[in-house]
Amino acid sequence: MAGPLEIYDNWFPYLSGIGALADASTVSFQTENKDVDIETIFKGFAGMTPSPLKFTAKVDLFDPVSGSILQSLEQAEEDAEVKVLTLSKGSGDTRQVAGYVRNVSGGGGVGDPAKISFDFVGKGRR
Repeated sequence: MAGPLEIYDNWFPYLSGIGALADASTVSFQTENKDVDIETIFKGFAGMTPSPLKFTAKVDLFDPVSGSILQSLEQAEEDAEVKVLTLSKGSGDTRQVAGYVRNVSGGGGVGDPAKISFDFVGKGRR
């Protein structure tokens, strides 16, 4: 007999001033750092010099005919800081980060629904 069925989670993006991005098809995020390893002739690996953390996210979403959010995202890219919230559907876990919308783009074609993509860069936790 097989084991119990697993339920896997989804992440939903939310941008301040725009709201929930219900038409998102993919959300990926990570923290980045540029920590520098310190190695010496005598000690070998001696430690590291920490650097600030950056939170980055990439969101791809479908662009509904009922009302494109392309203009809102382009405005967010021109504005100062915005807040992004990622919400886990199943567990309810959230992550709220202040930062900036970058690289807003869109496209589509025959048999390919209109899509919008953007990047988000914010402050990491350290």
